[in-house]
Amino acid sequence: LRDQVNSGAFAAGLDGWTFLDRDKEWVLTGWVAGSHVRGSVARIRALQQNPVHYFQRPDYRRASVDPDATALAGWAARFHLNKQKGDWFSNSAVGLVSPGYETNDLGFMFRTGVINLHAGAGRAWRQPGKVFRYAEVIGALFQSYNWDGDVTWRGVWSGVYGQFLNYWSVGVNQAYNPATLNDRRTRGGPLMRNRPGYELNVNMNSDSRKRVVLEAFGGRYHQAAGDYDAWAGLDVTLRPAPNLSLTVGPNFSWSREPGQYVTTYADSTAAATYGHRYVFADLDYREVSAGVRVNWTFSPTLSLQLYAQPLVSAGDYRGLKALARPRTFDFDPYGSGGTTLEDSTAYFLVDADGPAGPAPRVRVDNPAFSFRSLRGNAVLRWEYLPGSTLFLVWTQSRADGDGRGEFRFRRSWDRLLEAPPDNILMVKATYWWNP
Repeated sequence: LRDQVNSGAFAAGLDGWTFLDRDKEWVLTGWVAGSHVRGSVARIRALQQNPVHYFQRPDYRRASVDPDATALAGWAARFHLNKQKGDWFSNSAVGLVSPGYETNDLGFMFRTGVINLHAGAGRAWRQPGKVFRYAEVIGALFQSYNWDGDVTWRGVWSGVYGQFLNYWSVGVNQAYNPATLNDRRTRGGPLMRNRPGYELNVNMNSDSRKRVVLEAFGGRYHQAAGDYDAWAGLDVTLRPAPNLSLTVGPNFSWSREPGQYVTTYADSTAAATYGHRYVFADLDYREVSAGVRVNWTFSPTLSLQLYAQPLVSAGDYRGLKALARPRTFDFDPYGSGGTTLEDSTAYFLVDADGPAGPAPRVRVDNPAFSFRSLRGNAVLRWEYLPGSTLFLVWTQSRADGDGRGEFRFRRSWDRLLEAPPDNILMVKATYWWNP
């Protein structure tokens, strides 16, 4: 396993805070950390090229793959300035993660080589008025850079929240993101353009003290015609008795992505994109899921919790195309302008200059998918002595999928119920010994 796992990993850090005034209204917090990992040449080379680092990016100016390295080191830091008293509040922060920082042996991090910052402020009204029991308004500016100084994310965000006198509440937030650059979309390739986008979210909650409680939400992120993400959901909680509650929460999401990454292949004729073709497609995605939860307290020492999560999703890929040039959202579609495209259910055959040209004819597997899963668990908790507890846990999971890319809820549900289940039974006992 020496070429698959780091042989050593070390991390150390400091965090702290200090008040900036006598009334303890303003507080500065922060942390700094460093990391060092080592391993075989093959392992560290793979680590430099994985999605956390992407040192192989052809237009990465501040970092590159060291093919002979046997270690990787880096640092990270983040500082916050908060106003934490009074009706006016604020939160601002700046964070930096160097390209070589690596802590995935111990925890989770999804990218390095980033500098991000934000500044936000808001106002709260805590005394009940004629309409609202509580209300607040907040706004923020944010921006992120990669280690080369390219702006990879930027925007303005605002939100309002209010709780009415009857304890119902509503919240609305929105954001606008101007055009920026994306150093992750090509999966280790050159920069691409993020098109401007606008996001709107709305949520509503009924009185949580009642026997029937409703929580609804919905939102949409829109970039251009035919490029959007949308989502909606509803949670209904029933309390037929003080010791029993049932929550059912269906969720829906659908999106259309005209620039979904598919694959990369070498092509010496692709001079504009550094000798590789970065293949994208139009993706239509649909998902339906739900959370079902039961909490039943039989006595102060005996309770039962049940949870189930069914999910059905499908993604269909069409219109293969190659990135035309870095720092753009422009594509050269296959099947026109002298290029060829042959498709079948399982794969595509693409050629950037047709049968007579020097560019290779490449097979691209069709990533279309239909997936369904059902996960559930039951936990019986019995406190047989004060401080001593016995847990009986049963979990079951089912999954099924194919490459059709079709969203058919009834067919998917039938296939899911026919899928063989994985069952796990666990027993955990604790005893509190108090001499």
